[in-house]
Amino acid sequence: MTDRRLSLGLRKYLSHLDALQMRNVQLTLVCVFSAVIIGLLAFGMIRMAVSLRDRPVVAVPGLKEITVLKPGVYEEEMVYAFAEHIMTHLTNYNPETVAANFAYAQRFFDPQFRSVFLSRMPDPERLAADEVASAFYPQPFQTAQDTGSSPVSLKDRSYAVTLQGQRVNYIGREVVEDYQTRYLVHIVRVPPTKANQFGLVVTGIQQIKENSP
Repeated sequence: MTDRRLSLGLRKYLSHLDALQMRNVQLTLVCVFSAVIIGLLAFGMIRMAVSLRDRPVVAVPGLKEITVLKPGVYEEEMVYAFAEHIMTHLTNYNPETVAANFAYAQRFFDPQFRSVFLSRMPDPERLAADEVASAFYPQPFQTAQDTGSSPVSLKDRSYAVTLQGQRVNYIGREVVEDYQTRYLVHIVRVPPTKANQFGLVVTGIQQIKENSP
C-alpha cells in the first residue's frame, strides 16, 4: 500500500515537473519572439530616420496645405507664397508694426539688395510719427492652367514672381491712395539655414502701378 502511494506521488511530481518545463519553454519562446519584433521595429525606425534626414519639411506661411519637399525642389505655389509672405510684411503695416515688419522682411534679402533697400526705404520712425499705414490685398495664386500664364517664372536657380492686387495707403484713418498695382519679386535659391529655412532669398523688388479701382 505504501509503495503504491509512493508511485502515485512520484507520477504527480513528474507530471508537475513536465508542466513547469513546458511553461518555461513557452515563456522563452515569447521572450525571443518579442525581442525579434522590437529589433525589427528599431531597425525600421533607424532606416526611416536615415532616409528622412535629407528630406526637410518646408512650411511656408500662406500655403493652404502642408507641402513636403525634397531638397532642391521648389513648387510654384511655395515660391509664390514666399514672395507673398515677404511683401505682406513690407506693404501691410501700421505705426506700431512698421519697424518690426521691415526688419523681418530684410532677414530674407540678399546682402546687395538689403543695402539698396536700406538706402531707399522710408524711415519707419517717420512713418510711425506721421501715422502712416498701408494694406496690400494680393490676388490668390493661380496656375498657368487656370489663367494661361503662371505668376512664377524660373530661369536657372532664379524666380520672378508677379503679385497683383490692391494697395491702400492711409494717414491716420484717411485713405490717401487706393490703386491696383503689381510687384515683381526676384528670388534665388540658397542653401537652407536655421535663420532661413525656406532656402530662398529676395534679390530685387519692382513695383508697377496700374490704375485706380
